[in-house]
Amino acid sequence: MMTMSSMSDNKTKFFFANCKQCEGIIRIPITIRPDSAVSCPHCSIQFDLVAFLDQIPEVTIVDGPSVGSIAERDSESADSFQIDTGAAEQLDGKFVVPPQLASGIRKRRRRRRKSSSQSSSRDQSTNGTPVNANRQLSEAEELQLERRAERAKREREKLQQQREAAALRNVNLRKPGSRSSSSSRNAQPKRSPAIEVLKIVIGGMFAAPIAYLLLLWVFSRDPLGLVPTINSYAPILVPDGLVLEKDEPKFKLDDSEADSNFSADPDSEFEDGLLDLPIPNTDPDDIKL
Repeated sequence: MMTMSSMSDNKTKFFFANCKQCEGIIRIPITIRPDSAVSCPHCSIQFDLVAFLDQIPEVTIVDGPSVGSIAERDSESADSFQIDTGAAEQLDGKFVVPPQLASGIRKRRRRRRKSSSQSSSRDQSTNGTPVNANRQLSEAEELQLERRAERAKREREKLQQQREAAALRNVNLRKPGSRSSSSSRNAQPKRSPAIEVLKIVIGGMFAAPIAYLLLLWVFSRDPLGLVPTINSYAPILVPDGLVLEKDEPKFKLDDSEADSNFSADPDSEFEDGLLDLPIPNTDPDDIKL
């Protein structure tokens, strides 16, 4: 079974109650008929609402101005909590709110309105002018506040200028000709022409020997005939093939001497597979080197 605990305000329109079996809190709408059958949503026990209302205990007042008034209030509370089924049917199946509960609701409303008005006045006092509005700041404090405001303003302006400069740099970098302009600005200062010419001459002096050594070793060519000279000072720089070619003797004969010395006899015969050639009649002293 259930026992009545309290009732909510008029916005929700229901009673709070506790189930005796599971002691769970449930809500009973005010507009429910007294002869309705209800069940607990927690333990699913079913019972008649009229029997539940008849078993609600009466309120006992333990503190008050006098015993007579207490007795009168007890009787009034008992009469107010005893709901007659026939009277409920006459009221179109709706519960009658007890007078004490109605007065308690009105008191709670008054307290709520009072607390809300106090909180609103407190907010207005905090957000509006201070309580001690007549208090004036000293000249030193005003001057200090002005300086702080000016300093903060300068810092904001400086920060804004930095942001604008950074944005302008980003825009210039995105343009096609921005890199060339930036590279021209960042170009190194001009140097002396004499120093540049000297660098070219020194580079050529080192590059010419290296190029000639490449001709000797890679292509086996000596276009300037410098192999004997190089071999006399640094033999390791000259390939062996070019040295041997330079050391071999070269014989040069006249055309008339070559024809007379190496003329073959047409009547000569082969003997044993060998050609019988005449011995050249050439004096070794006549050989030209």
